Amino acid sequence: MTLINNLIEGRTLALVGAGQLAKMAIDLWPQQIPMPKFLLDSNKRGFLEGLPILPLQQHTRIDEVTYVQCAFKNITPTEVLALFSKKFNQKIVTIYDVLNLYLPKFFSNGWGYSLIPPGSQSQIDTVRSYVRDAASLLALDSVIAWRYGRNLIPQYPLEHESLKYNILRFHSSNVVYDLVVDGGSYDLGMYKALKGLCVKFNDYVAFEPDPLSFELCRKISLQSELKNVLIENLALARDSGTRPFHSSGGFASRIVQAGQFSCETTCLDSYIRCKFPSLNSSSRILVKLHTEGAELEGILGASNSLLKFKVDFIISLSHTEEALLKILPYLASHGDYKIFLRSSSLFGDGFYLFAVKC
Repeated sequence: MTLINNLIEGRTLALVGAGQLAKMAIDLWPQQIPMPKFLLDSNKRGFLEGLPILPLQQHTRIDEVTYVQCAFKNITPTEVLALFSKKFNQKIVTIYDVLNLYLPKFFSNGWGYSLIPPGSQSQIDTVRSYVRDAASLLALDSVIAWRYGRNLIPQYPLEHESLKYNILRFHSSNVVYDLVVDGGSYDLGMYKALKGLCVKFNDYVAFEPDPLSFELCRKISLQSELKNVLIENLALARDSGTRPFHSSGGFASRIVQAGQFSCETTCLDSYIRCKFPSLNSSSRILVKLHTEGAELEGILGASNSLLKFKVDFIISLSHTEEALLKILPYLASHGDYKIFLRSSSLFGDGFYLFAVKC
């Protein structure tokens, strides 16, 4: 992270992008460094949290400014490369790099290394050995280059965000899920997406430990009069109990090592056994895990369910190196799975594992 230090400390910062991510970043801004002086955006004008928003197209590079990319939706890798190589004449720096560097105790979404650490290459090779289709291999290799060294390749494959829950495309025939588990529901976005894709299911459980997001899910469920939907103010983990939790109502809400707040946790094995005792070996379950770094814990808490039921997965592999390197081999050791990897964004929930139980 030394190079990032040199590009940030003692310099004026400007955020490129004035959307939701920028607002959350400003709200979280590290005390060790000054606030950005301004933001650049292609469409928005005015102010965000008191900071002026200037037109990106008309902006001329300022020598003493370090530009920090703060928008990753609706922008292609080629466009990001052009911005930093031509317009800013600077190495790519992202808001995730800034937050990882100065707020490491609870923020890891944008993890990255200048080089592949000792021991990681053999794990990368193992992950790669489980991937069969060309699209998945390109997605994986692009992510590896980006995360280990911030090397952004122009052919980095980004799908439209509307496809990130479309697991039907990986099934050879129509499927009906007896249960859908939405780990890290946020705003019931997956429920809406599955309905839009005409994915059939009987019961739906949304797990959301963040109080603000839980209330949002509950409100949506009540207002829409959703049937067979449970909203649980719980985090999915390896076991049941209480854990420190950082609550922000946004992309930094997560289980942490130490924190001011706490959340109740449950593991899928015990939850399914208690709440859905009628499920059997022929039951098919869809589990989504987008839990801001606790994805591996969620898998480990479902070890018995993996063997007992036909469990498909949609898992975000974006938040930690551990998730990227360990989840896929773990699934492969617990059943016959067809594995697919897809990207919809450089960060956030942008790199997904689709695992379909054969």
